[in-house]
Amino acid sequence: MEQKSNLLTVRTSHSDERIRDFFRFHLTRKGPSRIIFLLLSGVCLIIGIIFIIYARYQTAFFSLFMAVIIWFLRAVMIKTAINSLMKKARPRATHYTLTFAGEDIIYQDDNVKSAYPLTGFEKIYETRNYYYFYLNRNAALTLPKGVLSAEEKEKIENILNRANLKVCSSRFK
Repeated sequence: MEQKSNLLTVRTSHSDERIRDFFRFHLTRKGPSRIIFLLLSGVCLIIGIIFIIYARYQTAFFSLFMAVIIWFLRAVMIKTAINSLMKKARPRATHYTLTFAGEDIIYQDDNVKSAYPLTGFEKIYETRNYYYFYLNRNAALTLPKGVLSAEEKEKIENILNRANLKVCSSRFK
């Protein structure tokens, strides 16, 4: 990690674990399918409760069982999707740097150098282990917190606050 007066450069790498963590976060927190599964299981849950009230226990337990199966099915589908994506997703380069320079974040690896204005990110998420800077609905720059010192974390928070960016916190790993 390099620091100049107005710059913060973080060197990190793409690893299978980090790529898998991103897909897990993206599919469980951002994917539109979560709303569908939530609605389906919610409807089954409500129907189950209604049948319990009217003493139709067999139908109620079936409906409650279906609510659980829907959530289990969602977990299996997400795991299958992640495994499939992991086979296809190979980054162009293993190591990369993110440089916080003024109002931009500069991504650089062995093959490409791109500058992204801080205000151009669709959304920024902060989890326990990462910052995800979403470029669009399906792509994000990943900044692992484990490579940052406490001073660097504070500097990144100050940069984001100065740019008046809303950072969505998530309890996700």
